[in-house]
Amino acid sequence: MIYVLRDNVKASIQTKLQQYFEEAGYTYEEYVEDKEKDKQEKVSEKSVFNVSVIYRLDGDDLIVEVPFDDLEYKEDYPIYYLSVLPYFGASGTTDEGFLFVPEGGGALIEFNNGKTSQNSYYSNVYGWDMGQDRDAVVHDTRTYFNVFGESKNDSSFICMLEDGVPYASIQADISGRSHSYNYVNAVYSVLHREQYDVSDRSTQSMFVYEDGTAEGEGIVQRYSFIDSGDYVDMAEDYRSYLKDKYGDYLTVNDDTETPVALEIIGAVDKVKQVFGVPVSSPLELTTYKEAQEMVEELYGEGLSNMSVKLSGWMNGGVQQKMLDSVNLISDLGSKKDLQNMIDSAEEKGIAVYLNGITNYAMDSGITDGFFVYTDAAKFVSQESAKLNVYDTVTYEKAEEDRDPFYLLKADLVYEMMDNLADAANGYHAGVSFSDIGYELSSDFYQKDPTSRQMAMEEQAEKLKSLDDNGTDIMINMGNDYAVAYADMVTNMDLEGTEYSIIDKKIPFYQLAIHGYVNYTGEALNLTQNTQNELLNSAEYGAGLAFTFMKESAFELQNTLYTEYFGADYSAWHDEMLEIYTRYNEELGHTFNQKMVGHEYVTSELTCTIYEDGTKVYVNYSYDELQADDGTVVPARDYVVVR
Repeated sequence: MIYVLRDNVKASIQTKLQQYFEEAGYTYEEYVEDKEKDKQEKVSEKSVFNVSVIYRLDGDDLIVEVPFDDLEYKEDYPIYYLSVLPYFGASGTTDEGFLFVPEGGGALIEFNNGKTSQNSYYSNVYGWDMGQDRDAVVHDTRTYFNVFGESKNDSSFICMLEDGVPYASIQADISGRSHSYNYVNAVYSVLHREQYDVSDRSTQSMFVYEDGTAEGEGIVQRYSFIDSGDYVDMAEDYRSYLKDKYGDYLTVNDDTETPVALEIIGAVDKVKQVFGVPVSSPLELTTYKEAQEMVEELYGEGLSNMSVKLSGWMNGGVQQKMLDSVNLISDLGSKKDLQNMIDSAEEKGIAVYLNGITNYAMDSGITDGFFVYTDAAKFVSQESAKLNVYDTVTYEKAEEDRDPFYLLKADLVYEMMDNLADAANGYHAGVSFSDIGYELSSDFYQKDPTSRQMAMEEQAEKLKSLDDNGTDIMINMGNDYAVAYADMVTNMDLEGTEYSIIDKKIPFYQLAIHGYVNYTGEALNLTQNTQNELLNSAEYGAGLAFTFMKESAFELQNTLYTEYFGADYSAWHDEMLEIYTRYNEELGHTFNQKMVGHEYVTSELTCTIYEDGTKVYVNYSYDELQADDGTVVPARDYVVVR
């Protein structure tokens, strides 16, 4: 008779049984003989994985690789997520230091901070993959650079995610929740899936997986070790990494005035009644001639370092039709009017960027160049990648209020990039991408799939090619793979989300790139808290951004563009000049310098330091505060000391 242990027998019992057999004199050879007598065929239904991890040294850096080709798993139990060295450098309850996560410009989570009742930290690198469907959105997590790290007992490391970074998310947690360790790591989505209804007659749903693991050679993480526990030194190490990687594409600029990103809205769409029939047509907000007058007026008032983004200038307006061709909006003026506006700005040394959307298209019909079944990307389920705006109250798809739009096939995205760049070059203007360098998506079309890794590489190569050809480039947010090729980055998320587990916000990314790339936060006249955005800009070394239109905001009634509530140029003109004049007089000289220091003087008072010794104190509290050197900083204000 043969007895076979169940698979779920506890390890402690297995150890005791092994001791009993050893004490009875049962040998391994006897075990082999008995094993051959067991004729029962048994196939384990348990999940089993083989993952190869390669460690190597590159100078003083540790390189950790996980080749995708070596991943092995059972077909019924695919690898969905993969964490690489999840507890590397994990710290205990007696250690002192912090976890660094790339939230906003950067954030610190102090060891053992006791916030175990708060959610742990988790954020998608480069945001959500729009090639994956979702039914509801409460909060979009996003980081736009590829670093996490840890400082412990006066030493630290940073980990740069290299290959496979588009599949990564950053997670971190403190001791006291599930164990006694503080840790931060990257987790990778190496296999994607979709859940969809089997049929309209059934309430059941099923998961469909893509054919294989994520594209690319694999995962590569680079650990760099720093003989300091200061996050400024960690950021300087990251700056060196970026300089080595991008070379001459990251060079110190020569700005001596505050960079200002001025977005001008040409037209939006509005439903009007034509012979009793509702028709969507462009609503004129700023003509090309009015845009020219606006730029000339501001230049005459001292704004010499402007980068002008012209949005809603073609193909129907801000909600544009697909960019298979570029058609000006006749209500805004002629081609000559647009060219005159661009030429006038160029004579004054002002760059004009023509803005467009290249990743998405509205379902405007085949007559406008878009056909869902041939032009839209696919989800894993092979359904067309139909996307929606999400309701801020219910968090569900707001299908009744907003028209759906579609993610374009990857090859069409690159074609749209070329079309927009060609149109801009035809007017001797720069090109502004609303989504490239900001959003990154897969296409799971079975016959010609495009992974997120492939999309990132192609975006970066396209931007590099445009830069090599002398085209000025403006992007939003500033994902790390794109920022080296951009002349201006707008709408950078400086502060990030207020996760309760986070203890401090820091300008880590800005410490690395300031002086090499011009960037701004949100438009001061459109943000929910203008003063807070201005204080963030002062602390993070950002330029200023504004969005204007010539028409009054009342023109936007009964449209879907209430986000432009504060874009009335005449209403904001004087306040803009006041903000800019002071900011430029006090901080204009810093934009060709590296940021070399940052500290929290108190929990509400920060100090940013530049190469020439300039100190920028920012007071976020509602009380007057005094720095250690005696500098008095008024409530909700900044003070520059030279």
